[in-house]
Amino acid sequence: MISTLNNLNLRSKTDQIISTALMSIYLILMIQYFILSFFALSGTYMQLIIQNASKIIVGILYVIALPKTFKRRPMLFITTFIFALIIYILQYLIFPSNRELLESAIFNVFFISLPAFIYTLNLKDYNIFKSTMIKVGNLVFIIGILYSSLILVGVISSHEHYMSFSYYMLLPAILYLDRMIDKFTIKYLLLTSISFIIILALGARGPFIGIFLFIFLKNLKKIQKINFRNILFYSLIGLFFVTFLLFYEYILTSLDMFLKNFGLHSRSIELVLNGNVTTNTRTQIYYTALESLMNKPLFGWGLMGDRIAVGRMDYIHNFFLEILVSFGVILGSLLITSFVFVLVLSLIQQKRLSYDILIIWLSIGFTHLMVSGSYLIDFRFWIFFGILIKSLDTKKFISSNNNYY
Repeated sequence: MISTLNNLNLRSKTDQIISTALMSIYLILMIQYFILSFFALSGTYMQLIIQNASKIIVGILYVIALPKTFKRRPMLFITTFIFALIIYILQYLIFPSNRELLESAIFNVFFISLPAFIYTLNLKDYNIFKSTMIKVGNLVFIIGILYSSLILVGVISSHEHYMSFSYYMLLPAILYLDRMIDKFTIKYLLLTSISFIIILALGARGPFIGIFLFIFLKNLKKIQKINFRNILFYSLIGLFFVTFLLFYEYILTSLDMFLKNFGLHSRSIELVLNGNVTTNTRTQIYYTALESLMNKPLFGWGLMGDRIAVGRMDYIHNFFLEILVSFGVILGSLLITSFVFVLVLSLIQQKRLSYDILIIWLSIGFTHLMVSGSYLIDFRFWIFFGILIKSLDTKKFISSNNNYY
C-alpha cells in the first residue's frame, strides 16, 4: 500500500515537472513580449539579450525535466531523436539549396519542438497537465490585461507583433471558454468576453478560427446531454450570435471609434468592416506555393524548402500546403491523409478529459497554422501533435482515463 502511494506521488511529481516545462514557454514568451513592448526594445541589441535569456530559462526547465522524462520512457526518447536526426540529415544531403535554412532551424527543431513533442508523449496525468495550463493561462491573462491597460493610457505607444500577442491571449481565452461551457457562470462569461475583446481589438483574426472550432467541437460532445442548463446556455449563445450578426457593423464601428480615441488601430476590425476576410498577401503566397509545387510535384522542395518555393524566404502560412510543397504530392498527400485520419479517430474515441485536452490544443496549437507560421518551429503544434499521437496508445490511454472520473 505504501509502495503504491509512493509510486503515485512520484508519478504526480514527474507529471508536474513535465507540465511546468511544457507550459513555461507560453508564460516566458508573454513576459518577454511585455518587456520588449514596455521598454520599446524591439530592434535594439537588448532584444537579442532578452530573447537569449528567455531561451536559457526555458532550457533550464527543460533540463530539469529531462532525467524524469528519459527515465519514464528511455527508448521513446532515443528512437524519436535518432529518427528525427536521420530525416534532417537526409533532407540536408538531398536538398543542398535548403541547407542554410535547415542550419538556422536546428535549435528550434531539436531543442524546443522535438523535446516538447517527447515530453508531451510522457505525460500520464492530464489532470495535472490541465491544472498547470490553467495556472499559466491565468498569468498570461493578467499580463495581457496589464499590457492592454498600458496601451489604453498611452504608457505603451508601440504595439508591434500584434499577431504573436493575440495567439498568446488565445490560451486563457480558450481555457475560460472551456470552463464557461462546462459550467456557465458570470465570472467566466466576463473573463471570456474580456479575452475576446482584447484579441479583436489588439490582435489578429487568426485566433478566432481556433475559438469557433473549439466552440463547435466542445458542444458537439456535450449536445448529447439535454437538460435545462444546456438549453439555457445554448439559447444565450444563439441570442449572442444573432445579435452580433444583426448589429455587427454598429458594434465593430463603435469599438473601432473607441480604440481610435486612444490612438489605436485594429487591423482585424478594419478588414471585417471592409469585407476582407483574407489578405491579398496570403492569397498570393498560396498561389505561388501551388505553382512551385507543380514545378516539383514528385519529391517537393524538401524540408524548409517552402521558404524558397514562395520566393520570399517566408513561411507558406498554411500547414497542408507546407507539407505538400516540402514532401511532394505523393508523400505529402499520404502524410496529410494519415494526419486527418488519426485526428478524426481521436476526436471520436476519446473520453471527456482527454477529448477536452485534445480540442484545446487543436484550437491553440494547430488552427493558427492554417493562416500563419510553420509547424516545424512552433512548440504549440508539437505539444498538440504529442497529444494526438498519445491518443493512439489506446490501452494506456483508456486505463489512465479511468482514473480521472
